[in-house]
Amino acid sequence: MSDQDSNNRAGRWLWLVAGVVVLAAGFGVNRYLAAAAPPDGAQRSEPNAPLVGVASARQIKEIEIRQTGFVQPRFAVEVASEVAGRIETVNADFRVGALVAEGTPLVTLREDRFAADVEAEAAVAQGRAAVEQATANYERQRTLAKQDFASEARLEEARVAREKASTELALAEGTLIAAETALDETRIVAPYDALVVEADASVGQIIQPGVPVGRLVSAAAVEISVGLTPSDLTLIGDLFSITGRTVEIYATEDGGARLAIGEIKTLDPQIAEGSRTVDIIVEVADPFAADRRALRLRELVEMAIPVTVGDDVLSIPANAIKARNQVWELNADSTLKSHTAVVLNYEDDTVAVRIPDLADGSSIVTTDLPATFEGQKARSRSAQNQTKGPQG
Repeated sequence: MSDQDSNNRAGRWLWLVAGVVVLAAGFGVNRYLAAAAPPDGAQRSEPNAPLVGVASARQIKEIEIRQTGFVQPRFAVEVASEVAGRIETVNADFRVGALVAEGTPLVTLREDRFAADVEAEAAVAQGRAAVEQATANYERQRTLAKQDFASEARLEEARVAREKASTELALAEGTLIAAETALDETRIVAPYDALVVEADASVGQIIQPGVPVGRLVSAAAVEISVGLTPSDLTLIGDLFSITGRTVEIYATEDGGARLAIGEIKTLDPQIAEGSRTVDIIVEVADPFAADRRALRLRELVEMAIPVTVGDDVLSIPANAIKARNQVWELNADSTLKSHTAVVLNYEDDTVAVRIPDLADGSSIVTTDLPATFEGQKARSRSAQNQTKGPQG
């Protein structure tokens, strides 16, 4: 066999092998494309359409206005005596942070005025006896005068004596009232159920009239003043409609735990200068109850005020709001449509908006795209996952 025949035979084998390789490669590419193609009826997107995250717009009937305020006492009173004296006893519950019931004796003074009270009572008794005697003598002299057995002079003396006895009795009764009052003032009691916020009294201490030795605040309720902003007022509409409404109160610390339920009691319709807010007063009953974390005076708390809204308000994720309050909707044909939102209220990671031409349940884009335009094609991550199906 010549060298030329050998070369021709080797060339034919090379072409045959190359043909087999090409056929195998074509078969592999065809299988890959078939596997990557979406199933029948599935939506096909353009190859360059960006993949975006979406969320559903949700219609809401009520939103919460969140504002903060400080806890303040509703009533407060200073613990002070109206008379001077030396402290004889101090109640063990008269200490900062303790709760005391109405009428509880807090401090008592030495009852040195007891002797004066006894003397005043004796003087009143003597005065009453003197009045009775003088009255009887006057009546007797008047009877004798009618019978010409007594002179007008003796009758006048009896009348003067009766009036003098009556005057002295009135003075004695006044002295007794003052003595009894002074005796009562040696005991300082709680005027209502209260929390002790200040206490500075000790046995043997001399106190002066009107000088406080402590301070109490009412345990029945506390107040929280809250300022509503102009945007809050726009949401509320009729400001007086929220009077009597209940609000939830949360801690600004401790992980934002719920502390209590309050009620809107009063409001000031005037706009405060400087802050441009309108103040409302929220009252919280039984703020120091033992069955929950007690409110703390001067504590900053947050309140959630519920406000009813119309049928045109939607809740969407906060990250769906783009520059200039723009919101992108992903239509059923995978195109993007632009909307301008009127932002009403932010709450955690959602925002309440009004978008007139956006329906409840619409798909809203949450992904930030570098360049977005009306009618642009996009792919939903959720749709992409459904198309791929479970991976085996």
